[in-house]
Formats: sequence, C-alpha cells, structure tokens
Amino acid sequence: MVNKQNKNLTDREKSILETHGWLSAQPHRFRTAVLSEAELLTFGPGESIYRLEDAPGGLYAVCDGFIDVIIALQPDLPQLVHVARQGWWVGDAALITDTPRRAALTTRTAATIAYVPKASLLDICATEPEGWRMVARLSVGMFDHTLAMMSAYRLDTAEARIVAVLRALLGEGQIFGHADESDPVVFPLSQLDVADLTGLSRNATGPVLRRLQRRGAVKLGYRQFSIVDRSLL
Repeated sequence: MVNKQNKNLTDREKSILETHGWLSAQPHRFRTAVLSEAELLTFGPGESIYRLEDAPGGLYAVCDGFIDVIIALQPDLPQLVHVARQGWWVGDAALITDTPRRAALTTRTAATIAYVPKASLLDICATEPEGWRMVARLSVGMFDHTLAMMSAYRLDTAEARIVAVLRALLGEGQIFGHADESDPVVFPLSQLDVADLTGLSRNATGPVLRRLQRRGAVKLGYRQFSIVDRSLL
C-alpha cells in the first residue's frame, strides 16, 4: 500500500537527491526550499504512482528503488520507455502546462519516492526569481533523454542499440545524469525487458547480452543484470 502520511524526508533521502540528478545541479537556496516541502511516500512492487491522463500535480523523485515509465501513444498499447532509479525526477510537463499526465509510473521494485506538491512548487517559484528556470532545466533534461533514446532506436545493429540504451539507463551523456561511476548499478530487468526497451526481439537481445557478459561489461542474473565495467560497453 502507498504510505501517504506526509512524512518528511530523512537526511539520507535529502543527501541522495542533493547528489543525484536534476536537483543536485540547482542553486543551494532552491534545493533547500524544494527538499523542505517534499513528502516521503513508500510503495511496494507493482504499485501505481500515477496513471496516464491523471490530473496534473507536483514533482516526484526516486530516492530508492526502480520505477517503470510507460506511455501509450495508442489506446491499450502501453510501452515501457524507461526504467528510472535514484535521482530521477518527473512531473514537470504536467506542472508547467497544467495538463494531464503524459505517462504512467509504476514501481518495478519496492520504492521510496519524494513528492513535492504542486501548491508548494508554485509558492517556491513565486518567491524564487529563477524558480521556473530551474524547473525548465528539468524539462531540458527530459528532452535530452528522449533524443538519446530516439537516436538509439535508429542504430543499425542490435548490439549498438542495446549498448546505447544501457548507457541511457545509466544517465550517461545527460545534462542531469546520475552520480559518479562508483554507484552500484544492478538493474532488475530481464532480457525481455531489455528487448522491450530497445524495440528488439528477445532472440536478438539474448545473444548480445551474453556477448557483453563475455566481454566483461555486464553480469547476467535471474531477471536482473549488473553493469560491471561501463568502459567495455
């Protein structure tokens, strides 16, 4: 069940969001204001955070766990487009435009999420001269990620496409990519999940992942894999 008791973030969650992703790159005063208004939500695996076409609200950030980002360009044809981890923020488009949610978020694992309500963000941006510019930077980061994924889908070989998507999952090349390379990177994704993310068949995906394992870049497990040496991707 979702825990919505409006708990404050602990020092641990604040530290994660101050060192990972979009908020870590914003001015100290803005970071402090956002974190002071954030509420801590807890989810079990497979729970909905919000659904496509839900009413607009505030911003969400992943403190722990993994989140599936799902879109549906056609009714009844949901597509997994990203698996988000620590430091990933979302909700900017609905917030800025006051329009319904463009994607659905579902927990892949148990997760702790920071939620900054819409009213709090409006208050922060009303008193912080550069507040909306900070939020717009989040939108630019989302746009960069989208371009990276579009580019990956156009690559000619299955290996090139899979490597590009793995790098995108790591946040490489993104304006607000994840923190340093010492972060443990174990993704709870099966070969079928990787196939879904890359638009490839499972038969095309498996041999590439095994080849990357022999190279020493990844380590495959049951419904998960580790990126052991990103320089070998």
